[in-house]
Amino acid sequence: MSLSSFKILCILFLTFSIVLVQAQFWGTTSLGQCYGRFEQYRTCSSTCPDTCQDIIWPNQAKICNLMCRSGCECIYPFVRLNQNLMSPCVHPRNCQFRGGNYARINH
Repeated sequence: MSLSSFKILCILFLTFSIVLVQAQFWGTTSLGQCYGRFEQYRTCSSTCPDTCQDIIWPNQAKICNLMCRSGCECIYPFVRLNQNLMSPCVHPRNCQFRGGNYARINH
């Protein structure tokens, strides 16, 4: 294998690795695809999406900045299980508070 072939293989490997890591940690790829259920890709989605906590305590003050990020967000009426942007999207009726954490319940 020549040095130029090795360089090309390394570049391809690094590119694939970046896309894979991005999909794993952010739920999306640079192609704008979401892998979670009930999610859609947006170029400008909220940095502080609605969560189960907002459903259970709707009047609680929530401080959000006006910045946006490109990535996946839950399709209405689904919300994030918790404040982690990688948590699954669940229907509000499936939100339940248990022992300091939110748990998905199945009806």
